Amino acid sequence: MSALVVGVCLGDDRMEVAAMTALLPNFDTAVVAEWPPGTFVENLAPGGRGRWLVTLPSHRRVDVVQPDGAHRPLVELPHPATGIAPVPGGALVLTGPLGEAGWRLLRVGTEAGVREVCELPDLRFGNGMAWAGNELLVADSALGAVFAVDPESGRARVWLHHELLARQDPRSPFPGVNGVSAHAGQVHLTSTDRGLLLRCPVDAANPAAEVEVVATGVCGDDLAATDDGALWIATHTGDSVVRRLPGGELEEVAGVRQGAAGATAVAVDPEAPEVLYATTNGGMTRSRGRAPGPGRLLRISPRAR
Repeated sequence: MSALVVGVCLGDDRMEVAAMTALLPNFDTAVVAEWPPGTFVENLAPGGRGRWLVTLPSHRRVDVVQPDGAHRPLVELPHPATGIAPVPGGALVLTGPLGEAGWRLLRVGTEAGVREVCELPDLRFGNGMAWAGNELLVADSALGAVFAVDPESGRARVWLHHELLARQDPRSPFPGVNGVSAHAGQVHLTSTDRGLLLRCPVDAANPAAEVEVVATGVCGDDLAATDDGALWIATHTGDSVVRRLPGGELEEVAGVRQGAAGATAVAVDPEAPEVLYATTNGGMTRSRGRAPGPGRLLRISPRAR
């Protein structure tokens, strides 16, 4: 959810996106779908056949987006929907009252239908979520912990608890651990309030003993990893999507002019792995004195050379 970017924030310059497509030197960014201002488009998962499922905690629902950008509500819920992870025919979705007990994991079908997978009584602020083998790693931004959830059995356990995952200031409005990505044997995490990018081996016997600080001053929201070793990070209040190369260099992929104000999450397109999709909230978390824009689903692809 909320994220603060220190090292990769853009300035206060903010422009309306007049065209549906905009360019940065290395990437093309296209607006696939839009929602009215005030819509917090939080997270996304591929839904097959070019469709995407997105969570809208501001409206307590999950929407499905068609390849042509048409979108509709798929399910409405009593509490905000946050994290989402793909499964055949739909997605698993976290939902619950922010900061309180009462969280659940649901299975939502791409066409229709929703059913409860399990209750998550120990969760307080479920956020980023990623598959690691047959388990889901779930970030709890309030507790500063990562849970491992087995959807088949419904069992959940604390997989990682570490001081760097907690808010530095308990009164901060920004989350502790936020985004989760499990790829190529490594789990990468954003710790938003501390401005940290962390990692540890996915198969660690004691993950807390192997937590490593990868970067400081890069306070992201959600993130994704690709086979070339790059990390793609949604910076949320930094109003951008950035790429961190294996050598540590940061490159802006999309900014305000490309429609990435309030970028909340990123995901690789499984049907075209060179393409990235991102969600935004239009900058509603920190509008910098201006009215927020629409929430968006963006498609980011390498620019033809």
